[in-house]
Formats: sequence, C-alpha cells, structure tokens
Amino acid sequence: MKTTTIDIHGYEKRYAYGRRALFRAGISAHNRELIERFEQYAVVSRGISLPRRAKIIEVLGRWAVCTGVRERNFDALSPDELKKVVIAHEDRKDLTGETKATDKIILRLFYRWLAYGDRAATTKEYPPTVSWMSVRIPPNERPHLDR
Repeated sequence: MKTTTIDIHGYEKRYAYGRRALFRAGISAHNRELIERFEQYAVVSRGISLPRRAKIIEVLGRWAVCTGVRERNFDALSPDELKKVVIAHEDRKDLTGETKATDKIILRLFYRWLAYGDRAATTKEYPPTVSWMSVRIPPNERPHLDR
C-alpha cells in the first residue's frame, strides 16, 4: 500500500517561488550562481531537506536584495562592508529575533562554504569575514511563554 504525504506547509511551492525570485529580484548572475552552488553543496554534503533548501534560497536572496549586496558580489565584500550589511539587518523591525539569528546562521554557513569549499562540512571554524558575527538572540527579542 502506497502512503501519500501531504505538504501542509507548502514547502514545494515556497522552494519553487524562491528559485523564481532569484531571477526576478535583481540579483546579479554571479550571486545567483553562488547561491545555487551553496544549495547544491548543502544537499550533497549536509543532506538538508526541502524545507531547509527553501529557507536557504529565501534567506540568501533576502541578503542579496534587501541589505544592499545587490551592487556587490557576496565574495567581493570586505569584513567591514559585511558588518554594515549585518547592522542594517539587525535594525530591521519587521523581523523577529529568531529570524535574524537564523538568517545570520545561514549567512555564516554560506561564507564558511565560500572560504573552504567542499571542506566546509568538516571544518568547525569560520573565516575571519564572519567569525565576529554573533548568532545569539538577545533576551529582549526572545519569545516569551505566558503560563
């Protein structure tokens, strides 16, 4: 008997939309290629699932568009330029603390892959470009449970 799974969260649609958005959002061809190669690396070496793939495409696309990287390629940003981009991201009021932390985690993984290539899966250290970045959620931005 064949079992059917239902995608109640719409991850297949989210992933397809994210892939299409990479081409529409004004992201440079070089950044688009880097994002696609990082996604392939994550699938092959880390075995990530479709929901995480959709999140990677969404987050890296957001970094490329919303924070001013559009004019520059990811691999051409200096640490100081990247710090300005992250500060602008931290100042966004429309994102929760958890979203900001997840976005920074994905950005750090992306830059580790840029620095170390396929060895990134076995490397625990981060390159100097992102080693300064904290992914901790500040206490005032953590979700609170009312009990």
